[in-house]
Amino acid sequence: MADKLKPKAIEGGLNAAGLRFGIVASRFNSFITDRLLAGALDALSRAGADESQIELVRVPGSFEVPVAAKKLAESRRPDAIICIGCILRGETSHYELVANEVARGVQLAQMDTGVPRSKWRVSRASCAPARPRQSRSHRRPAHRNRLNRKRARGADSMTLRRKSREFALQMLFEWDLGRQRPAQIEKHFWKSARAAESTRKFASQLFEGAQAQAEANDKLVAKLSQNWRLERIAAIDRNILRLAIYELRSGTAPVKVVIDEAIELAKKFSSEEAPAFLNGVLDAALRKIEEK
Repeated sequence: MADKLKPKAIEGGLNAAGLRFGIVASRFNSFITDRLLAGALDALSRAGADESQIELVRVPGSFEVPVAAKKLAESRRPDAIICIGCILRGETSHYELVANEVARGVQLAQMDTGVPRSKWRVSRASCAPARPRQSRSHRRPAHRNRLNRKRARGADSMTLRRKSREFALQMLFEWDLGRQRPAQIEKHFWKSARAAESTRKFASQLFEGAQAQAEANDKLVAKLSQNWRLERIAAIDRNILRLAIYELRSGTAPVKVVIDEAIELAKKFSSEEAPAFLNGVLDAALRKIEEK
């Protein structure tokens, strides 16, 4: 009897042509979320979506994603919304509370508006294990799409030392959140991060030096940051300052190079306001260091 039953099946197709999409992406942990965003755009492009029918909304962190997704659904009425965020585990269970509330908020927004959401949320214990979850498009040959070609050209011009600073910053950020032993962080980080030996060596030198001087450099930053307590400075900015001040003290590069590289890190990983803020703090830090 069951063999004779042939119910009508309703199945989705991998065809995004003619559909409208919204994307809500968190700025925090942008070195992860930017790549997830690139993967989402690549998937939509390959499915036939039109660039003019995709609207991107940036929010400060993952906690703001649900309300932004709901507002976007109510005002623009897209056919679907992609929610992107990254939450890293620290020493406490705080990350679990944030991750659970974000997931619940996105689900409630979906039920309230009837607009489906796809959640690209990464909740990991550290930066290193999170990187394999990033878009597959970043592991494909550069000729596969325009975005990869643009990134490949940028990678060609990036100096090995800048890449070392990016790696060092990611390890510092991870240490700042979890306060794990530096050796443990390095061990896990280099399991997934690929780099030439010279790049790895300089990155580890920067990370270990900045971490060792963190307490002293934090006190200096606290004195120089008017109207800003150290704990109120964004974590990514705090660690860019630690890295740059360590370099200023250690003479790893000319002063102008150190400050310029810190600004470039801020432009890539932090907010629009960060470069000017960091530039002011580093100028003041340099004067204090030169006085001694």
